[in-house]
Amino acid sequence: MAKIVLVHGMRMETHDRAILQARWRAAVIRGLKATLWGASNPRLIPGKDDIELVYWGDFFRPQQDDGGAAAKGFDLDELRRFYYGLLRGMVRAADVLSLWDERGRPRSAMARLVNPIVYQTAVYMANGPVNNADPAHEPGAYFQVQARFDAALGPDTQVVVGHSLGSVIAYEGLCRGTHSVSTFITVGSPIATPRLIMQPLRERQYRELNHPISHPRPWPGVERWVNFFAPADVWSVPIKRLAPIFDPRIRDVEVVHGNPHRPVETHKLTTYLKHGEVCDEIARGLAEAPVEAPGPRQCGASS
Repeated sequence: MAKIVLVHGMRMETHDRAILQARWRAAVIRGLKATLWGASNPRLIPGKDDIELVYWGDFFRPQQDDGGAAAKGFDLDELRRFYYGLLRGMVRAADVLSLWDERGRPRSAMARLVNPIVYQTAVYMANGPVNNADPAHEPGAYFQVQARFDAALGPDTQVVVGHSLGSVIAYEGLCRGTHSVSTFITVGSPIATPRLIMQPLRERQYRELNHPISHPRPWPGVERWVNFFAPADVWSVPIKRLAPIFDPRIRDVEVVHGNPHRPVETHKLTTYLKHGEVCDEIARGLAEAPVEAPGPRQCGASS
């Protein structure tokens, strides 16, 4: 089973799973080789089969007969230019003014404006319908995606890396049941976005986990949670540091790269993996885990 599980973010439906997994595996292995731990322990560096990608982009891939209906009526290039030109304070306002219905569909002017950028997040958080559902699992984006996350985790999984919306998916997955993961790393995470993510997240944890909304957010049962963010990464808006509002045990780490006018390149996981700090934390998670698999952890537990 995989020692490292990677969970991708939104807008990956146009990517080929095999190609994306190969690129991310290569980037992780390359980064680990450059760490002090990797240089001292070359035989312990995971191989490609030890790194698993949780891919869910196909759930949002337009069906061939709908002509890409999700994008009809929108000038995507124009909307992207507008969205990424917003100042940080305006993005906060966009979150407050964006309203979504119970199926994750936009129901306000601001929501319709940003829908082409964040509709996957809205549908996932609302457990809305997906285009290419797997009949073997419960319907709805949340259950469909979580089934793949569950399948990727194994008794040997030591590190989970969640990128972008993948950080929300991984967090919820780690909270849902027992696991042996010791290190959780979030990269470019939007998890603290108040209305779009935090509000429905609290409500779902109440429904699924019976976790009171008034209580602090549940801890995902890991020993360490490290959150990496770049100031120029406009996709992890509007809140970068998670510890002050999410959980004080989270260690927030700022890395500097890119610029807000090249949002896709700046937000990429492979761009973050070029920073030694990110791969150092992955290496630390691999190095500190015991040789034999630890007992299973559960939501709310930490060592």
